[in-house]
Amino acid sequence: MDAFQTHTLYHQQSQADIICLQEYWFDSPAFRNLYEAKDSEVGLATRYDFYGLKRPRHKEDGVGIFIDRQKMKVNDVRKIIYGYHGLRCALLIHASSFEKRRQVAAQAGSNSLRGREREREREREERERERF
Repeated sequence: MDAFQTHTLYHQQSQADIICLQEYWFDSPAFRNLYEAKDSEVGLATRYDFYGLKRPRHKEDGVGIFIDRQKMKVNDVRKIIYGYHGLRCALLIHASSFEKRRQVAAQAGSNSLRGREREREREREERERERF
């Protein structure tokens, strides 16, 4: 099994919400097809949104991040070029999990119910004190 087949098999079976590639080769058609093809079973773009940043000064590589669009929402993306010392770059992504949001919303709903119950209990206690 060659590297292409290994990558293909791994990504097809992966349940990863986020995939980060440190050395993403932007100028390689075969490499880009492996990851970015939208119309094939191979490409990650059928399931993931792609965010990439090339290193400065016409370098061919950079960083690539794939976010599972069914599980995560991207809130913000920041691209950073570390000056020209070593020609480095970074890609910062702030993302939220849809599952976590559902859990938080459910918890907020239950917290507000508990809050109302506590408020009613306080009102009852206050009425009881006023009677005496």
